Amino acid sequence: MARRFVALLALLLVLLPLARALAAPAIPPGQEPRVLALLEPYALGEEVTPGWRVRNVQIERDHVRLTLAGPDGQSTSLRLHHPEAPEAASARAFSGSFALVDDGPSAPGAAAVERLRAAVQTQDDGAFWTSFGVVAPDRPPSQVAAPRLGPLDGLLALGLYALLLSPWAIVRERRAAAPARPRAPAAFDWLTCLVGLVMLGAVIYASSRASLTAALHEPEGLRWDLRVYYYASQALADGVSPYVHTDLAQFSGRDDLLGCKYPPLTVAAFEPLGRLSFPRASAIYFGVQGLALAALALLWLRLVGPFALVAAAALWPYAARIDLIAGNVSLLEQAIVWSGIAALLAGRRLTFAVLVALSAVCKAQLLAMAALIFVVDPRAGPRISLVAGAAFGGFLWLNALIFPELTASWVDVAVGTALAERGFHAPSLLGALVELPGGAITAALGGLSLLAASVVTLARARRASPLARVLFATVAITLLWPRVKDYSYLALIPAYAHTVMSLWTLRPRGPWLGRGLAALLVLAGAALTAAPDDAASLAGDHRPLLFALLLWLVAGALLWVGAARGETT
Repeated sequence: MARRFVALLALLLVLLPLARALAAPAIPPGQEPRVLALLEPYALGEEVTPGWRVRNVQIERDHVRLTLAGPDGQSTSLRLHHPEAPEAASARAFSGSFALVDDGPSAPGAAAVERLRAAVQTQDDGAFWTSFGVVAPDRPPSQVAAPRLGPLDGLLALGLYALLLSPWAIVRERRAAAPARPRAPAAFDWLTCLVGLVMLGAVIYASSRASLTAALHEPEGLRWDLRVYYYASQALADGVSPYVHTDLAQFSGRDDLLGCKYPPLTVAAFEPLGRLSFPRASAIYFGVQGLALAALALLWLRLVGPFALVAAAALWPYAARIDLIAGNVSLLEQAIVWSGIAALLAGRRLTFAVLVALSAVCKAQLLAMAALIFVVDPRAGPRISLVAGAAFGGFLWLNALIFPELTASWVDVAVGTALAERGFHAPSLLGALVELPGGAITAALGGLSLLAASVVTLARARRASPLARVLFATVAITLLWPRVKDYSYLALIPAYAHTVMSLWTLRPRGPWLGRGLAALLVLAGAALTAAPDDAASLAGDHRPLLFALLLWLVAGALLWVGAARGETT
């Protein structure tokens, strides 16, 4: 088991330098401090000219977009491109490293853009691109035409793909004996459930009432991810490529959109929402997110017991609030992933493989969760992981069949972003390590060290319950594979709940030591994942990453303690 798990995850790490080598030009992760330094004396959220503030700093694979917000909902932007990029032809000014492209002298906020441009020219030392060896692009971004689809065609095609897989898995499934589901002591269940519900309700009301209300009633100011899905589906239906950022911005009339990074068939599935007004589409999607969150809560309650509610309350500000506000698909993805993990623990291997493949239709990186089969059933690992890969390959083939040119464009985008280490509010482990001396070498050594320690721990604890080992492996994969946790740490809530429960019932020197450690871990999780109040502090906050590392260490230590005692549950 250990060798197969090592081989599969090591392959994922090996792809890191390969993907980086293929992407040209590409801004590597960890450049937020350098980009923010270019804006001095201005900062994120501060006024540049009266009424105009720096609202967003978006670092894409090949350029940087600085968005300024003005009065009455106006906005404008300054784009920093490589001087040899095709976009440089429309630049009105250059700095030492960039072609500075704006919306023109007659655009709103032109004075603010002029000051920001002067700041970049002053702060730019000319070494931005050369410091990490990026080459100029050898061809302009492809302009592709998309076939025109009916309003439900994309959603029906995606549904057909799911329906073709699901009955096959159910019919072919060979049910194994389901392992006993771990439960907290009976006297602890109802009390914990009540406490968890009260805590979750209080945290949601205190930390999220205003922002969730704004996201529901004034979605144009928030819901930045849903905006991408919404306008990209409209562009796709109108024959415009959603993967060329300038085309998407021109089509939507918004220059503050993030880049579209999902496969064309997934984008087409949002077409029904794209037919509605954005506020109405946002309200419907908000309801879908709520259903996904409820499904996740039920899954976690069945897997790890009522302490999942306490864990969700402790991690709410970072693990769910951001996803709900942004309109990210993480809630839907995680509902599918944890349905698959529940099937895996119940002995339904093929169902697990199919659900992992379905979870990856937005972010292909979630296919890495197929490695969990090697933790539970090493003998079935190669066969089940092959099924998951083949199922996802069928989805890619369906994309290529319906959207041949757009699929090629999406692959170009995906190669540059699949291993992106940046995330909202906190970088991944690799994103943090790459900022240390040694850069990519330090990140690679750190990642390999964590991988090796995880495999040794799983091998040492091979007699532990499958649930405990799967949850520990989930934490390790989340740390090793950056995009699994964007935006949130939803994937860590079950492991967090199980670890706290294990500490609570630990009896090293009487019950109070274990309960004290459990309480400390709850407080640490709540403190380290609390979202900051001001936007300026979002760029370099490593607290959620420290929490993930702490959880990995404590969960691993519990597996070692159980192995030393010869425990099997």
